Amino acid sequence: MEEIDGACVVCTEESAEVYQDSGNDRYKVICPYCGDYLISDDASRTLASSPITNIRQRTNARSWVRENRGLLIRVEDLGPLRTLRTPSVAERAEKLLIAIDKTYPSIGAELTKRLFTGNPAQWCARSWSANPAELSYLLTVYMTKTKGWLLDSDENFTSTMHIAPNGYDHLEELRLGGADRVSGFCAMWFNEEVAAIWTDAIKPAINAAGYDAVRIDGVEHNNKIDDEILANIRSSRFVVADFTGERGGVYFEAGFAMGLGLPVIWTVREDALTEVHFDNRQYNFIVWKPEDLPELTKRLQLRIEATIGRGPVTPQAN
Repeated sequence: MEEIDGACVVCTEESAEVYQDSGNDRYKVICPYCGDYLISDDASRTLASSPITNIRQRTNARSWVRENRGLLIRVEDLGPLRTLRTPSVAERAEKLLIAIDKTYPSIGAELTKRLFTGNPAQWCARSWSANPAELSYLLTVYMTKTKGWLLDSDENFTSTMHIAPNGYDHLEELRLGGADRVSGFCAMWFNEEVAAIWTDAIKPAINAAGYDAVRIDGVEHNNKIDDEILANIRSSRFVVADFTGERGGVYFEAGFAMGLGLPVIWTVREDALTEVHFDNRQYNFIVWKPEDLPELTKRLQLRIEATIGRGPVTPQAN
Protein backbone atom coordinates (compact mmCIF):
# COMPACT_ATOMS: atom_id res chain seq x y z
CA MET A 1 0.00 0.00 0.00
CA GLU A 2 1.16 3.54 -0.77
CA GLU A 3 0.63 6.40 1.70
CA ILE A 4 -1.26 9.33 0.19
CA ASP A 5 -2.41 12.74 1.39
CA GLY A 6 -5.86 12.72 2.91
CA ALA A 7 -8.00 12.86 6.02
CA CYS A 8 -10.17 10.25 7.71
CA VAL A 9 -13.38 10.21 5.67
CA VAL A 10 -15.45 8.99 8.63
CA CYS A 11 -14.59 11.69 11.17
CA THR A 12 -12.59 14.15 8.96
CA GLU A 13 -9.55 13.98 11.28
CA GLU A 14 -6.67 15.47 9.29
CA SER A 15 -3.89 13.75 11.25
CA ALA A 16 -5.05 10.31 10.06
CA GLU A 17 -2.73 8.23 7.87
CA VAL A 18 -4.28 7.10 4.58
CA TYR A 19 -2.88 4.32 2.37
CA GLN A 20 -4.12 3.40 -1.11
CA ASP A 21 -4.44 -0.20 -2.22
CA SER A 22 -5.06 0.40 -5.90
CA GLY A 23 -5.11 -3.31 -6.71
CA ASN A 24 -8.21 -3.79 -4.55
CA ASP A 25 -9.80 -0.35 -5.07
CA ARG A 26 -9.75 0.48 -1.40
CA TYR A 27 -7.92 2.47 1.25
CA LYS A 28 -6.51 1.69 4.67
CA VAL A 29 -6.97 4.45 7.23
CA ILE A 30 -5.21 4.75 10.60
CA CYS A 31 -7.05 7.41 12.60
CA PRO A 32 -6.47 8.49 16.22
CA TYR A 33 -10.25 8.42 16.74
CA CYS A 34 -11.53 5.65 14.46
CA GLY A 35 -8.56 3.32 14.77
CA ASP A 36 -7.64 1.14 11.78
CA TYR A 37 -10.18 0.40 9.07
CA LEU A 38 -10.50 -0.30 5.37
CA ILE A 39 -12.87 1.55 3.06
CA SER A 40 -13.77 0.86 -0.56
CA ASP A 41 -13.02 3.49 -3.18
CA ASP A 42 -16.73 3.98 -3.88
CA ALA A 43 -17.57 4.40 -0.19
CA SER A 44 -14.66 6.81 0.29
CA ARG A 45 -15.79 8.96 -2.63
CA THR A 46 -19.37 8.95 -1.37
CA LEU A 47 -18.36 10.05 2.13
CA ALA A 48 -15.95 12.66 0.79
CA SER A 49 -18.68 14.25 -1.33
CA SER A 50 -21.35 13.91 1.37
CA PRO A 51 -19.60 13.84 4.77
CA ILE A 52 -21.30 13.15 8.09
CA THR A 53 -21.77 16.71 9.30
CA ASN A 54 -23.94 16.14 12.37
CA ILE A 55 -21.53 16.10 15.32
CA ARG A 56 -23.37 13.40 17.28
CA GLN A 57 -23.75 11.11 14.28
CA ARG A 58 -20.09 11.64 13.37
CA THR A 59 -19.17 10.77 16.97
CA ASN A 60 -21.29 7.63 16.79
CA ALA A 61 -19.76 6.62 13.46
CA ARG A 62 -16.14 7.00 14.58
CA SER A 63 -16.81 5.17 17.84
CA TRP A 64 -18.54 2.29 16.08
CA VAL A 65 -15.70 1.98 13.57
CA ARG A 66 -13.19 1.89 16.45
CA GLU A 67 -15.17 -0.87 18.18
CA ASN A 68 -15.03 -2.88 14.95
CA ARG A 69 -11.37 -2.34 14.04
CA GLY A 70 -10.24 -3.84 10.75
CA LEU A 71 -13.69 -3.31 9.26
CA LEU A 72 -14.10 -2.95 5.49
CA ILE A 73 -16.64 -0.16 4.95
CA ARG A 74 -18.61 -0.51 1.73
CA VAL A 75 -21.21 1.75 0.11
CA GLU A 76 -24.07 -0.33 1.50
CA ASP A 77 -22.72 0.25 5.04
CA LEU A 78 -22.94 4.04 4.83
CA GLY A 79 -26.67 4.31 5.48
CA PRO A 80 -26.53 2.44 8.81
CA LEU A 81 -23.27 4.25 9.68
CA ARG A 82 -25.03 7.62 9.39
CA THR A 83 -27.97 6.60 11.59
CA LEU A 84 -26.36 4.75 14.50
CA ARG A 85 -28.23 4.96 17.79
CA THR A 86 -26.55 7.12 20.44
CA PRO A 87 -25.84 4.98 23.52
CA SER A 88 -27.17 6.17 26.86
CA VAL A 89 -24.81 7.75 29.39
CA ALA A 90 -24.83 4.50 31.35
CA GLU A 91 -23.90 2.48 28.25
CA ARG A 92 -21.10 4.88 27.38
CA ALA A 93 -19.72 4.73 30.90
CA GLU A 94 -19.76 0.93 30.78
CA LYS A 95 -17.88 0.95 27.47
CA LEU A 96 -15.26 3.25 29.01
CA LEU A 97 -14.94 1.12 32.15
CA ILE A 98 -14.41 -2.01 30.05
CA ALA A 99 -11.85 -0.22 27.87
CA ILE A 100 -9.90 1.00 30.92
CA ASP A 101 -9.86 -2.50 32.41
CA LYS A 102 -8.66 -4.05 29.14
CA THR A 103 -5.95 -1.43 28.65
CA TYR A 104 -4.74 -1.53 32.27
CA PRO A 105 -5.52 -5.06 33.52
CA SER A 106 -3.42 -4.92 36.69
CA ILE A 107 -5.70 -4.69 39.72
CA GLY A 108 -5.50 -1.23 41.27
CA ALA A 109 -3.48 0.20 38.36
CA GLU A 110 -3.07 3.95 38.79
CA LEU A 111 -4.59 6.20 36.16
CA THR A 112 -4.04 9.93 35.95
CA LYS A 113 -6.14 12.64 34.39
CA ARG A 114 -3.17 13.55 32.24
CA LEU A 115 -3.22 10.07 30.78
CA PHE A 116 -6.62 10.76 29.24
CA THR A 117 -6.23 14.43 28.34
CA GLY A 118 -2.79 13.76 26.86
CA ASN A 119 -4.29 11.42 24.27
CA PRO A 120 -8.03 12.08 24.40
CA ALA A 121 -8.86 10.92 20.89
CA GLN A 122 -8.98 7.17 21.51
CA TRP A 123 -10.74 7.61 24.87
CA CYS A 124 -13.34 9.93 23.36
CA ALA A 125 -14.02 7.30 20.71
CA ARG A 126 -14.10 4.43 23.18
CA SER A 127 -16.68 6.23 25.31
CA TRP A 128 -18.68 7.63 22.35
CA SER A 129 -17.85 11.14 23.58
CA ALA A 130 -18.05 14.07 21.18
CA ASN A 131 -15.26 15.96 22.95
CA PRO A 132 -12.93 15.84 25.98
CA ALA A 133 -15.53 17.64 28.11
CA GLU A 134 -17.97 14.73 27.74
CA LEU A 135 -15.16 12.29 28.52
CA SER A 136 -14.25 14.28 31.63
CA TYR A 137 -17.87 14.25 32.82
CA LEU A 138 -18.07 10.48 32.46
CA LEU A 139 -14.84 10.01 34.40
CA THR A 140 -15.13 12.62 37.14
CA VAL A 141 -18.86 12.79 37.75
CA TYR A 142 -20.74 9.75 36.50
CA MET A 143 -18.21 6.97 37.03
CA THR A 144 -16.55 8.40 40.16
CA LYS A 145 -19.15 10.36 42.12
CA THR A 146 -22.39 8.77 40.92
CA LYS A 147 -21.56 5.12 40.30
CA GLY A 148 -18.45 4.71 42.45
CA TRP A 149 -16.74 2.64 39.76
CA LEU A 150 -13.58 4.78 40.01
CA LEU A 151 -11.78 6.23 43.02
CA ASP A 152 -9.70 9.40 43.01
CA SER A 153 -7.48 10.79 45.75
CA ASP A 154 -8.92 14.31 45.51
CA GLU A 155 -12.13 15.93 44.32
CA ASN A 156 -10.41 17.91 41.56
CA PHE A 157 -9.28 14.72 39.82
CA THR A 158 -5.75 16.02 39.40
CA SER A 159 -3.67 13.27 40.97
CA THR A 160 -4.31 9.54 40.64
CA MET A 161 -7.33 7.33 40.27
CA HIS A 162 -8.00 3.63 39.88
CA ILE A 163 -10.88 1.24 39.38
CA ALA A 164 -12.78 0.90 42.65
CA PRO A 165 -14.09 -2.37 44.12
CA ASN A 166 -17.56 -1.39 42.87
CA GLY A 167 -16.07 -1.04 39.41
CA TYR A 168 -14.59 -4.53 39.45
CA ASP A 169 -17.89 -5.92 40.73
CA HIS A 170 -19.72 -4.26 37.85
CA LEU A 171 -17.20 -5.57 35.33
CA GLU A 172 -17.82 -9.08 36.63
CA GLU A 173 -21.58 -8.59 36.27
CA LEU A 174 -21.06 -7.51 32.66
CA ARG A 175 -18.80 -10.47 31.91
CA LEU A 176 -21.32 -12.92 33.32
CA GLY A 177 -24.06 -11.23 31.35
CA GLY A 178 -26.38 -11.89 34.25
CA ALA A 179 -26.19 -15.44 35.55
CA ASP A 180 -29.97 -15.64 35.43
CA ARG A 181 -30.16 -14.90 31.71
CA VAL A 182 -31.18 -17.93 29.74
CA SER A 183 -31.06 -16.86 26.08
CA GLY A 184 -28.40 -17.00 23.41
CA PHE A 185 -28.71 -14.43 20.61
CA CYS A 186 -27.76 -15.26 17.03
CA ALA A 187 -26.40 -12.60 14.65
CA MET A 188 -26.29 -13.83 11.05
CA TRP A 189 -27.15 -13.14 7.42
CA PHE A 190 -30.89 -13.41 6.71
CA ASN A 191 -30.69 -15.17 3.36
CA GLU A 192 -32.01 -18.46 1.98
CA GLU A 193 -28.44 -19.43 1.22
CA VAL A 194 -27.75 -19.91 4.93
CA ALA A 195 -31.27 -20.41 6.28
CA ALA A 196 -30.62 -24.06 7.11
CA ILE A 197 -27.80 -23.36 9.54
CA TRP A 198 -30.22 -21.54 11.84
CA THR A 199 -33.01 -24.10 11.79
CA ASP A 200 -30.86 -27.22 11.53
CA ALA A 201 -27.70 -26.31 13.47
CA ILE A 202 -27.41 -23.07 15.45
CA LYS A 203 -30.85 -23.07 17.07
CA PRO A 204 -30.69 -26.77 18.01
CA ALA A 205 -27.16 -26.31 19.42
CA ILE A 206 -28.19 -23.37 21.63
CA ASN A 207 -31.24 -25.30 22.83
CA ALA A 208 -29.22 -28.47 23.48
CA ALA A 209 -26.75 -26.45 25.58
CA GLY A 210 -29.64 -25.36 27.83
CA TYR A 211 -30.51 -21.89 26.49
CA ASP A 212 -33.35 -20.27 24.57
CA ALA A 213 -32.27 -19.50 21.01
CA VAL A 214 -33.15 -15.96 19.88
CA ARG A 215 -32.93 -14.42 16.43
CA ILE A 216 -34.45 -11.01 15.78
CA ASP A 217 -36.82 -12.19 13.04
CA GLY A 218 -38.47 -14.46 15.59
CA VAL A 219 -39.13 -11.69 18.14
CA GLU A 220 -42.47 -9.85 18.15
CA HIS A 221 -42.00 -6.11 18.72
CA ASN A 222 -43.16 -2.61 17.77
CA ASN A 223 -39.81 -0.89 18.19
CA LYS A 224 -37.18 0.30 15.74
CA ILE A 225 -35.37 -2.85 14.64
CA ASP A 226 -31.90 -1.62 15.69
CA ASP A 227 -33.13 -0.81 19.21
CA GLU A 228 -34.78 -4.22 19.48
CA ILE A 229 -31.61 -6.01 18.39
CA LEU A 230 -29.52 -4.19 21.00
CA ALA A 231 -32.12 -4.83 23.70
CA ASN A 232 -32.10 -8.55 22.91
CA ILE A 233 -28.31 -8.71 23.00
CA ARG A 234 -28.31 -6.96 26.38
CA SER A 235 -30.74 -9.51 27.78
CA SER A 236 -28.79 -12.50 26.43
CA ARG A 237 -26.17 -14.63 28.11
CA PHE A 238 -24.01 -14.85 24.97
CA VAL A 239 -24.03 -14.22 21.21
CA VAL A 240 -23.40 -16.61 18.34
CA ALA A 241 -22.18 -14.61 15.33
CA ASP A 242 -21.99 -16.24 11.90
CA PHE A 243 -19.93 -14.21 9.44
CA THR A 244 -20.93 -16.00 6.26
CA GLY A 245 -21.99 -13.35 3.76
CA GLU A 246 -19.88 -10.56 5.24
CA ARG A 247 -22.81 -8.60 6.67
CA GLY A 248 -21.99 -5.31 8.37
CA GLY A 249 -24.81 -5.87 10.86
CA VAL A 250 -23.16 -9.04 12.17
CA TYR A 251 -19.91 -7.16 12.83
CA PHE A 252 -21.86 -4.45 14.62
CA GLU A 253 -23.84 -6.88 16.81
CA ALA A 254 -20.73 -8.91 17.70
CA GLY A 255 -18.84 -5.72 18.52
CA PHE A 256 -21.72 -4.45 20.65
CA ALA A 257 -21.80 -7.70 22.61
CA MET A 258 -18.04 -7.63 23.13
CA GLY A 259 -18.30 -4.03 24.30
CA LEU A 260 -20.70 -5.25 27.00
CA GLY A 261 -18.31 -8.02 27.98
CA LEU A 262 -20.63 -10.77 26.69
CA PRO A 263 -19.06 -13.94 25.27
CA VAL A 264 -19.19 -14.13 21.47
CA ILE A 265 -18.92 -17.46 19.66
CA TRP A 266 -17.69 -17.10 16.10
CA THR A 267 -18.82 -19.28 13.17
CA VAL A 268 -18.35 -19.07 9.41
CA ARG A 269 -18.87 -21.26 6.35
CA GLU A 270 -15.64 -22.89 5.19
CA ASP A 271 -15.39 -21.03 1.87
CA ALA A 272 -16.12 -17.65 3.50
CA LEU A 273 -13.35 -17.71 6.14
CA THR A 274 -10.88 -15.81 3.94
CA GLU A 275 -13.45 -13.02 3.49
CA VAL A 276 -13.66 -12.30 7.22
CA HIS A 277 -12.07 -8.96 8.04
CA PHE A 278 -8.43 -9.46 8.96
CA ASP A 279 -8.82 -8.02 12.46
CA ASN A 280 -11.36 -10.70 13.35
CA ARG A 281 -9.44 -13.72 12.10
CA GLN A 282 -7.60 -13.91 15.42
CA TYR A 283 -10.72 -15.41 17.01
CA ASN A 284 -11.30 -19.14 17.23
CA PHE A 285 -13.91 -19.67 14.54
CA ILE A 286 -16.03 -22.78 14.23
CA VAL A 287 -15.71 -23.41 10.50
CA TRP A 288 -18.65 -25.35 9.07
CA LYS A 289 -19.56 -27.14 5.86
CA PRO A 290 -23.07 -27.03 4.36
CA GLU A 291 -23.04 -30.78 3.86
CA ASP A 292 -22.26 -31.50 7.53
CA LEU A 293 -24.57 -29.39 9.69
CA PRO A 294 -24.82 -32.08 12.44
CA GLU A 295 -21.10 -31.54 13.04
CA LEU A 296 -21.70 -27.78 13.41
CA THR A 297 -24.50 -28.49 15.90
CA LYS A 298 -22.24 -30.73 17.98
CA ARG A 299 -19.24 -28.40 17.94
CA LEU A 300 -21.32 -25.32 18.70
CA GLN A 301 -23.07 -26.99 21.62
CA LEU A 302 -19.72 -28.06 23.08
CA ARG A 303 -18.24 -24.58 22.56
CA ILE A 304 -21.21 -22.97 24.35
CA GLU A 305 -20.99 -25.35 27.28
CA ALA A 306 -17.20 -24.96 27.51
CA THR A 307 -17.31 -21.16 27.27
CA ILE A 308 -20.43 -20.25 29.26
CA GLY A 309 -21.47 -23.44 31.02
CA ARG A 310 -24.60 -25.49 30.59
CA GLY A 311 -27.81 -23.50 30.81
CA PRO A 312 -30.93 -24.18 32.91
CA VAL A 313 -33.43 -24.59 30.06
CA THR A 314 -34.58 -28.14 29.38
CA PRO A 315 -34.49 -28.85 25.63
CA GLN A 316 -37.93 -29.52 24.18
CA ALA A 317 -38.45 -32.87 22.49
CA ASN A 318 -39.19 -32.66 18.76
